[in-house]
Amino acid sequence: MQAAQFVGWSSCFVDFDNDGDADIFKTNGALKHLYGQEDQLFVNDGNGKFNDISLSLGSYFGEEHVGRGACLGDYDNDGDIDVFIVNLNDNAIFLRNNRGNENNWIILDLKGTTSNRDAIGARIKITSGRKTQTTQKRTTTGYLSQNDPRMHFGLGKNDMVEKIEVLWPSGKSQVIENIKVNQILKIVEP
Repeated sequence: MQAAQFVGWSSCFVDFDNDGDADIFKTNGALKHLYGQEDQLFVNDGNGKFNDISLSLGSYFGEEHVGRGACLGDYDNDGDIDVFIVNLNDNAIFLRNNRGNENNWIILDLKGTTSNRDAIGARIKITSGRKTQTTQKRTTTGYLSQNDPRMHFGLGKNDMVEKIEVLWPSGKSQVIENIKVNQILKIVEP
């Protein structure tokens, strides 16, 4: 299966397995003739390469749908990212992820006070073990797609987040240190 044969509508980075490396989930569907295509998940091997593991994840990834959008988030609050997929002229699909809890994680729920309430535009940097991850809070991830507004980070086997740094849209900076893993942490702008 070659990635170039598909038309991706909602491609986004997601740490599917909570190992601290961003993987790629892709919803696919032909543009003009509305031919169905299989959705895909590419796992990051940690060395700059992404491997298509879709068919090893179950029968859904062998089905053809005319995908247009996907919403990714931790639907059941168990620490791993689930996917809700929107298809044209077909049922929506919900894929529950139960593999991510094999590794540690943290979810940040940011609330702005001086900045906008949803903290859109905030820049987050977390350090756990020898790894630093950075991201910026956005509103959308692709065509007809919006993800969980909380910020999800896979931590691998690390059992502590040494530091969380938030640069709020207002310009305020906030640092929180020595945080336990496997929790949803609410952070309010000071």
